[in-house]
Amino acid sequence: MFHVRSHPPDLQLGYSLKRLFIHFFLVIVDISEEFLPVHLRLILVSGKTQDFTFSPNDSATDIAKHVFDNWPAGWEEEQVSSPSILRLIFQGRFLHGNVTLGALKLPPGRTTVMHLVARETLPEPNSHGQRNREKTTESNCCLLL
Repeated sequence: MFHVRSHPPDLQLGYSLKRLFIHFFLVIVDISEEFLPVHLRLILVSGKTQDFTFSPNDSATDIAKHVFDNWPAGWEEEQVSSPSILRLIFQGRFLHGNVTLGALKLPPGRTTVMHLVARETLPEPNSHGQRNREKTTESNCCLLL
């Protein structure tokens, strides 16, 4: 009876160590991305900009508070009375207070641009779409018989 080995024992051990190393490396990379700083460039309505660095665990509320507490020189004219009215806009959408930077899957090592505006309340989700639907249900035509 023949006994066939796929690899000599030393190659099998090397293969197992290689798989272990790759697994360990992927886990380290996955964990380290949680701790990589997130670079934001915030733009005011006036066009003034300022760069900030945050943790992926920071929320929109955390960012607003940090910016308020560390209001940049040169932004004096835009100073607001409370961090609670500062809102972040990313890719055309307001970020709600509990959204973290990590949840946005921002590219690590790059600066991401967001707008910072003063606004008391956030618009209702789909409020613009609801108004459009309401407008389309109306009819302004006249039918003559």
